[in-house]
Amino acid sequence: MPAALLGPPNPPGGPPALPPQRFQPEPLTWISWSVFAYNETQSTFFPQIDAVNYVTERMEYVGSIHGFPAMPEGYHEGLTKNTMGFKVINECLERAKIEAWEEIKKRIEMEGIDVLKDIMEGGRVFKGAIMKGCDESTLPLSSSIGQVLTSQVETIP
Repeated sequence: MPAALLGPPNPPGGPPALPPQRFQPEPLTWISWSVFAYNETQSTFFPQIDAVNYVTERMEYVGSIHGFPAMPEGYHEGLTKNTMGFKVINECLERAKIEAWEEIKKRIEMEGIDVLKDIMEGGRVFKGAIMKGCDESTLPLSSSIGQVLTSQVETIP
């Protein structure tokens, strides 16, 4: 196989180099099913600004997101609601990624590596969770900010 198709070399003693966006140059030719799947896997986009807007529209003032009292008359918060909303949403999503990874690892240990194929084909990451007060058929099929789920999560035994 030509060196150009193998991707960049790993730096000595360092982490592996990131793979290129597409795994082969033009013209496209079939190499293997793995390369085909790699090239055709669509990236998932999460519209974080929509989440920030959703949260900031519901914040009375900057400190309300943390339960702080409003600043006294004549004092300035020092931050905008957007700045605080972005920071909080970003941190919540990072924590959610940690929880998702732990769940994926647990499922791989129990069900095998095909769990990843299932998720990539539209399956759920959190199989054992339902939302209180929601009919499971109304939950979004993929990660979407379109429907914000505000009720608590309950694990099915």
